[in-house]
Amino acid sequence: MEKKKRIFTVLSIDGGGVRGIIPARILQEIEERTGKPVAELFDMVGGTSTGAIIGGCLLVPDEKNPSQPRFSAKDVLSFYNRLAGKVFPEMRFKSLRKLSSGALYDPKPLEDGLKEKFGDLKMKDVLASLLIPASDIKNFKPVWITHIKGQKDNSKEGWDSMLLRDAVRATTSAPTFFPARYFETTPNEETPNIRHRHALIDGGFFGGNAMQHLFLQAKKLAPPDAEIIVVHIGTSSAENSLSPEEFNAFGPLGLVSNANGSILMSLVIKMSLRDTENDMRDQIGDRLFSFDDKINPKENNSSDSPSASMDDAREENMQRLVKHAEKIIRDNNSEIDRLCSILKNREFAEEKHLESQAALQKLTDMMAAASTVKGSGCENRSGGRGGLVVP
Repeated sequence: MEKKKRIFTVLSIDGGGVRGIIPARILQEIEERTGKPVAELFDMVGGTSTGAIIGGCLLVPDEKNPSQPRFSAKDVLSFYNRLAGKVFPEMRFKSLRKLSSGALYDPKPLEDGLKEKFGDLKMKDVLASLLIPASDIKNFKPVWITHIKGQKDNSKEGWDSMLLRDAVRATTSAPTFFPARYFETTPNEETPNIRHRHALIDGGFFGGNAMQHLFLQAKKLAPPDAEIIVVHIGTSSAENSLSPEEFNAFGPLGLVSNANGSILMSLVIKMSLRDTENDMRDQIGDRLFSFDDKINPKENNSSDSPSASMDDAREENMQRLVKHAEKIIRDNNSEIDRLCSILKNREFAEEKHLESQAALQKLTDMMAAASTVKGSGCENRSGGRGGLVVP
């Protein structure tokens, strides 16, 4: 009989603004096929920018039943459809607005939406380990806002004390889209008046290596005999194939234009992501599941092709993003089935492991008891040692 292996599962969700609809729809499919919520299926979740919104929502505990999640992936999908138009309203002269102010969009609709979903929950309140990347612009260094389930927060920053909505707002503070701001943590709960201020923006600058970071953290946390499964879900960034002449023709503004899929930012993130994915394949092979695709900006006029823009919240584009996600699901149907089979059996494997451990302990106790009886012996009438009694 095949031995059931222990599994430690990791979920990594990319950033991408409104394109977060894509991973939300794919996760809905995974929840429906397994019949279980993401909070039960994964030990560790990491999300960059819009990925943090999704991951955070799926780990929020229910008020009436705190061991269960409040929201399903289907709920998150509805949330995106309802909120996107408010966060990214259509406006004329976007380029002029971007040049004349510090940010293109008012952050209030986004912050109101995050408060609606997260309330005053803190990082320590979520149902699984959660890691959120952000960029520290005060010290120019990468930051991982981290909560590890079941462990005491030993970070000097006190990330467990950070409001979940603040952590998500930090990683979604994409430059030129939303203004930067300070966020507070309380490193020591016994001295709540002493707080640290952090100047944080979008974690997308280095978030392409999120899979690798999550994998390294999982290796520290997983049981020694467990297999680590990493699931990466992307948001389908723009696919660009450029000659030097085409690249040069964009000019400085064209390279950062959303209409072109923010080519410069896309290059930075995509190169990092692909390099990380290649390294991960070398390390864990088919234990890495990656669900993503490409969007070709040249096909934007197609009735089925979505925009590569992070802020195209038009209703028709949102529908196209859902269709794009469903195409990814169809193209990866057998891999999703394989993943779901692993996810459904992971609890059974853990139960079998615990049963085996209990049986091994019982056997060890019996052998120890037998050894004790052997060592005690019996005295015969002549004062010599009698026969050994072995139960």
